[in-house]
Order: sequence, then structure tokens, then C-alpha cells
Amino acid sequence: MNALFDPAVINEFLQNLYAWAQVNVFVWRNLLQLLLLFLLSLTVVKGGRKLTFYLRHRLHLPFQDREIIHNLTERLYYVLPAALLGFAIWVSIQTAALWEQTLVFFLFVQPLLAAWIIIQIASAIILDRFWSKFVASATWILAMLSLLGVLDDLMLLLDGIGFSFGGIHLTLLSLIKALLLLSFLYYAGTWAGSYVEQNLARVNGLSPSAYVLLAKSIKISVFALAILITLNSVGIDFTALAVFSGAIGIGIGFGLQKVMANLVSGIILLLDRSIKPGDVIEVGGVYGWIKDLRARFVSVSTQEGKELLIPNEDLITQQVVNWSFSNPQIRVSVPVGVSYNSDPHQAIRLIMEATREIPRILKDPEPACFMIAHGSSSLDLEYRFWINDPQNGVTNIKSEILLKIWDTFKEHKIEIPFPQHDIHIRSSVER
Repeated sequence: MNALFDPAVINEFLQNLYAWAQVNVFVWRNLLQLLLLFLLSLTVVKGGRKLTFYLRHRLHLPFQDREIIHNLTERLYYVLPAALLGFAIWVSIQTAALWEQTLVFFLFVQPLLAAWIIIQIASAIILDRFWSKFVASATWILAMLSLLGVLDDLMLLLDGIGFSFGGIHLTLLSLIKALLLLSFLYYAGTWAGSYVEQNLARVNGLSPSAYVLLAKSIKISVFALAILITLNSVGIDFTALAVFSGAIGIGIGFGLQKVMANLVSGIILLLDRSIKPGDVIEVGGVYGWIKDLRARFVSVSTQEGKELLIPNEDLITQQVVNWSFSNPQIRVSVPVGVSYNSDPHQAIRLIMEATREIPRILKDPEPACFMIAHGSSSLDLEYRFWINDPQNGVTNIKSEILLKIWDTFKEHKIEIPFPQHDIHIRSSVER
């Protein structure tokens, strides 16, 4: 350890560094390269800033209202001078190669500049902090390996480590490339699917069921295409997948019966349009409105604030009451009983007057009130009305109507009876 701080060792290191600098730096050719690189950087960067200012104020790109597109556009404006400098450096290197000259400092700056540009663009697209740092670290590592001249040797080493199966040879390098490609395609596919889904939502005349079906079909197609491109990149022929079809079929047959049943049921529900987001349904004692349709289940929100996840298969095999299947209007009945001492004609007239100003009750079809039976304890009336917003609840409108009727009947001295029974007591006959 002390040898590292030995003055003799330090002096020798400095002498070697000075000797290297005299050979590689303090020579007219390399000093001229440094001067040329400085002047080129100054000129291109200044011109790139003027071009950025011009494009920023004159060029109006579409989709600027989207966060990712906005961030990416701003970052492209930011890196444009550096990108132009990188292009100028590349042109200079290629031009010098035609004269059999090597621009050492240009070759040193080129990978570092490319790494910085890639990191800036990736950080604008990848909003997740972990993956953004991962991409930045990987890019800097590759740039440093390229500067040290060991990147090609490392790639050859990784390409030599692999295995073969079924006539397909996979290496560690091909797997890393496939993983990076799949990650990029997955992220791009997610963004593209979300973008298409948002635009489908703006299409007039597209039913909610068709919207969900198209959105899910596009996402599945994009992800399937990403997987196929990745498999093709590592040299896997699509016909080789037939080797696994038997095992996959057996796995689906035994272990994934319910999963596949719910998946197929979800597709059927979307195709036959029996339910759609916003419908008010009642199934298995559950009453609520459909919030979302998923591949495996349907999300139903209840009036209690609960969100129930009902498997798609249950909506196929069980009886489902869709209150808004073809028409959101539904008829609601409210039973009312009055005393036998009351005038049913007056009671019906008061019920109609009391409920006339309730906003949720439709005027067309008109509400009606009927006497339906002579009950054991009361005259049985029934008030019938229509609403077109069952998703806002039915119990609450019934409660409002019953309270209005109660207040009106109390004001006009109309009795709402409770069950009454006459009891006759017969004395026993003594024998």
C-alpha cells in the first residue's frame, strides 16, 4: 500500500504520462486536430442553436398536447446542436479516412457525444426513474468500452457463449439483443396502443362495446407482433413453435380452463354487445353499472362504492338483467297502501300532485297511479313512473317519492294503515 505513495513511483508515473502526451498530444498534427475540433464545435453548435430557435417558433408539430410527444419534442430541440455536431464529426472522420488519416480526438469524442444524445432522448421517453437510470448507465458503459477498444472483443466473447436446441443456436449476445429489442417494442407498443385507444374514444358513432373490442384487438396485435419480431431477431423460425403447441394445448386443457373460458366469454360479450360500459345490470344479486370490460372479468361499481370483479363466464352462463340494454329508460313501481276509511280517488290525485315536480321522473311516458287490490288491511295502490338514469340509483328515487307521499298524506289527513287483525274469543262451554 505504501508503495503507491512512494515518491519514486509517483515520479515514474508522471514521467510516463508526460512521455505519452509528447507523443500523442503535443504534436502539431494532434494539436491541429484539437483546434479543428474546437472550431467545428463552435461553428456547428452556434448554427444548431439558431436552427433550433427557428424550428421552435416556426414548426408546429402534431400531437403536441400529449405529454410524451411534448417531452420528446422539447428534448429533440435541446439535443439538435449536439446531433449536428455528431454528424459533422462523422463526416470529418469519413473524409479523413479517404486521405488515409486518423482523427484521434474526433474518434474519442464521437461515442461520448452519441451516448449523451441517446441518454437525453431516452430520459424524455422513459418516464420511469429506474429504467431511465438503467438505460443511461448501460449507454455510458458501452461508450467507455468503445473508447477502450474492447467492445468488439466483448461482443465476440458473448457471441461465443451459447447453447443449441432443436437446430437453433442461441448465444448470450443474441439473448441480450432480443431482450433489449423486446423491451423497446413493448414500450413502443404500449404507447402506440394507448394513443390509438385515445383516438378511438373520439370517434363518433362507435359503440362502447366496439370501442373496447377494437382497442383490445389492437393492443394484442401489437404485442404479438413485438414477440414475433423478437423471435425472428434471434433466428427462431416460426414453424419451430409448432414443437410446443402440443404442450401448450395440454396446459390450456387442464390448468387454464377457467382462464380460457373467461377470455373467450369476454370476446363473446364484446361481439354480441349484450353488455357495454355504462350499462346498469343485475346478476347474482349484484346491482350496479359496468365500469370496465377486461379480458378476464367485468368491473361493476355498486351504489355502496364497491367495485366487484365478475368473471366473464358468469355473465354468459347466468341470467343477467340489463336495465339499459336497448333503452336506458326503465319503469319503477312504488306500492302505497291507504286506509279503507280514505277516498282512493283523492289518494291517487294527491300522489300524482306530490310527485309531479321530482326532476328524475320522465314526463314522457307519463307516470300513472292505479288501485290494484283490496288488501287485507288497506287499499293497495301502485305508483308507476319512468326514469332514464338507472345508474344514479333506483332506491333513492323510491325513497324520495315515499317521503313526498307521506308528507302529502299527513297534510290531508289520509291514513296509511298498518296490518290489523280481528281476534274473536269464544268462551269454552262447560260440560
